[in-house]
Amino acid sequence: MAVGPFEDQKYYSSPELWGNEMYVTLKNVIDNILVTASEDSLFKHAKEHYLSIHGKQGIKRFNLDIKQENRAIRIQLGPELIFPFPRFMTDWARVSVVNQCDNLHVLEVNDTPTVHDYLQDHNWELLYDDEGRILRGHDRNHERGYCCYQVECSELETTCPDLEFEDSWVKKNKEGGYFEFSPDLYDKIIVIEFMSAGLDDLADCEVLIHHNLELTVTNWIKWKLLEGQRNVPLSTVQYWQSQYKVEKRRSSALMGTKISLEQIVKSVGLRFQN
Repeated sequence: MAVGPFEDQKYYSSPELWGNEMYVTLKNVIDNILVTASEDSLFKHAKEHYLSIHGKQGIKRFNLDIKQENRAIRIQLGPELIFPFPRFMTDWARVSVVNQCDNLHVLEVNDTPTVHDYLQDHNWELLYDDEGRILRGHDRNHERGYCCYQVECSELETTCPDLEFEDSWVKKNKEGGYFEFSPDLYDKIIVIEFMSAGLDDLADCEVLIHHNLELTVTNWIKWKLLEGQRNVPLSTVQYWQSQYKVEKRRSSALMGTKISLEQIVKSVGLRFQN
């Protein structure tokens, strides 16, 4: 294919374009299904909305079958000692603090449950509101361990970076939708590594699919679209299911261990600063 004037210069001088030629958009896939459908095709009058739903579901499903790489964000922890779960986070791998050597020190996970403080009267009876729900005070975090007071210290204070965050911790507050951190991490740089989803909130033209996965996603959409129609013969549904499986095996072999979540789905809405 002929390259237009200054195309190479434009590509190599524009970081936002690097690697984009490896991808097609979900919109491209949907348009190809509709444009190539003949007048008597089962896909001729398919609605783009349904094709989009099936396409995004297929991409999410394929992500589960292929090795994924974590995303990461970097923040400076404020005095409230909490930070919301990153948007579109489905699970988290680890949370680290940047130490004096500019390396990542992985934080210990505090798995102590948040203690709900139930209110009682002077006779130790539980207190309830007008609807019979137990009244609660401020929930607390208690550390496990002994009670020990340091009277004096004759040794010099240690400044070894390896011991700097030895007692630091992070805790996942599922109810509140945020991470909690130990008090010593105030104003420190925190790195959160996590897996993400969120395709439903993106336009089809923003969802990029690796070229090696184009036919896999195409056949998935066709299979799932026909699967929900009553008048389509079972043999036709099974045909597109088998075509999907063939392409899935082919694309899996091509991608191998190189595949990542960022390679499969790469969009402005899902980019995070490393």
